[in-house]
Amino acid sequence: MSGNTEGYVVYECLHCGKEERVFVKKKEYVEVTVCPGCNGAFVDKWCTLKYRKGVPSNNSYGNPKHVNDSGSKLLVIELDDIDSVPRVFYKGEEIKSKIHVGFDYRTRGGKPLEGGNAIHIEHANKGSVNDIRTVKHKPWNSEGR
Repeated sequence: MSGNTEGYVVYECLHCGKEERVFVKKKEYVEVTVCPGCNGAFVDKWCTLKYRKGVPSNNSYGNPKHVNDSGSKLLVIELDDIDSVPRVFYKGEEIKSKIHVGFDYRTRGGKPLEGGNAIHIEHANKGSVNDIRTVKHKPWNSEGR
């Protein structure tokens, strides 16, 4: 990836809970900055547990393995066989009326904004095709592929 790589980072304030998706250039990325709402610690969402007091860290990215901030698994995709419809659980809740389920993992090269997990799940909210919801996270841009 070149030094001019750009992407989005989701920051979460450890004080007021504010979340914001921020567009950053790779060379300007910081894991922690100041919350624009309350001046608290505004932390890259994938690193928040590393900065919370009393939370054990089980991996190099500061997050206990397979656990999000609420204590449940962030994403679970289950298949009974290769042709079955996947059962998808996001933040502990099952997603029904699935339209698209996509998950991609890339090894981190030790650099910010490189590698990680990409999630793209589309579903009809409460079965209504007129209300499509999307769960999406893509930590790299198309140049990083």
